[in-house]
Amino acid sequence: LGVRPIINMNDEGKMGAVGKEKGRVKALERLMSYMEELGDDVAKHQIIVGHANAEDIAEELSAMIREKYGEDVNIDIVMVNPTIGSHCGPDTVGVCFRSKRR
Repeated sequence: LGVRPIINMNDEGKMGAVGKEKGRVKALERLMSYMEELGDDVAKHQIIVGHANAEDIAEELSAMIREKYGEDVNIDIVMVNPTIGSHCGPDTVGVCFRSKRR
């Protein structure tokens, strides 16, 4: 069906669904909107794009971030650990950035 859950890690370190989108592009756009809404000087701090066997999607998200925040933004693409991978499955992509709240 192409439904992509949007999951966030709360203040207690627990993962939970905060929404869903239909299709990869809309899901990535939703991640970008969260960065805009919650980010605190995003371009001035390191950004981590994590993936579970989805480097092509991680690269796509990185390109979207560079388009929004500038080519010189500090982005590292990493493979997620088995704990997150087992919760989310293959083709998972996530982003970590400096947030207004912790």
